[in-house]
Amino acid sequence: MADLSQPASISLAMIRESLSTALVCDALDSLGLREQSPRLAWPVKTTAGVLVGRCKTTLWSERTTADSHPYEKELLAVDTCQPDQVMIAAAGGSLRSGLWGELLSTAARNSGCVGAIVDGAVRDVAQMIEMQFPVFALATCPYDSKDRQFVTAIDVAVEIAGVTFHPHDLVFADVDGVVVVPAAVEVEAVRRAWTKAHNENRTRDAIKQGKRRTLLIVFILLSCTVLLINMVANEMVLLLLISISLACISSALSLNIALTNDLVWNPEMVGVAMGFLMLGGNIFGSLVPIATGYIVKWTGSFDLAFYLAGFLLFASALICFTMTRQPLSFEESI
Repeated sequence: MADLSQPASISLAMIRESLSTALVCDALDSLGLREQSPRLAWPVKTTAGVLVGRCKTTLWSERTTADSHPYEKELLAVDTCQPDQVMIAAAGGSLRSGLWGELLSTAARNSGCVGAIVDGAVRDVAQMIEMQFPVFALATCPYDSKDRQFVTAIDVAVEIAGVTFHPHDLVFADVDGVVVVPAAVEVEAVRRAWTKAHNENRTRDAIKQGKRRTLLIVFILLSCTVLLINMVANEMVLLLLISISLACISSALSLNIALTNDLVWNPEMVGVAMGFLMLGGNIFGSLVPIATGYIVKWTGSFDLAFYLAGFLLFASALICFTMTRQPLSFEESI
């Protein structure tokens, strides 16, 4: 059956609205491409949201002599920029000058460029923020690039922190970082990222609406049929009630595992959460027979044990009803 949530083609506008660098990195990971995002901090960001476009690559070098034709290739690069392209300034992390600023941003925007990713320093940050031109950079520097840095090549493969950016590759940048998608896997990577984004949206909506939680509560309440056991004398009815209670408890356990997986979004924390869930279940399962033995010895019957079991099940249903409906996020401490 065709996936009705998967469109026949996914445009850049749709990508900008739905995808992020994290989703794209996950998709690339699933394709075996685990090193497509430069491991750099990008503290300078002139806009919020996600920047998406095609790479317009430039390679930069430093110079210590006077330039007889300053800005020549820089201006050529922005003048030849095409709509929906992102300027990639590969400067080797040099902070010798603010190689990108308001004037280049204005010229690039006039050519259809949608943003710039600068492996170096920029200046005129306040002006670029005001004009809402997306720029991601390593630092700021007030020095002009004249006689300090210059473009040596345009539309060539460049590297940033060991990651290769080819001309026209699809590139993403947001608050989490930068990631480039090789042309050979673009269609599949975008499809996988799109699918994951919409699956997560459906899961998020289901959590907020409490659908899985409601079903969990229903099964727990149905397992409270254990309370009726003390009132039944017929063996067949007794076996039926016990079977219903055990089946509902088993279903509730499975739903509880699924609900935990929904609520804990950090992949590395899912295993920890499941471990605590299983540990608690095992401890409780070990203590119940012991407690039951003492209750039977004390009272001479199983009546109180069944009533206690029913009370605990009912209490757990109330606890489930009051649980959070928001996904849990665990931030790592460094």
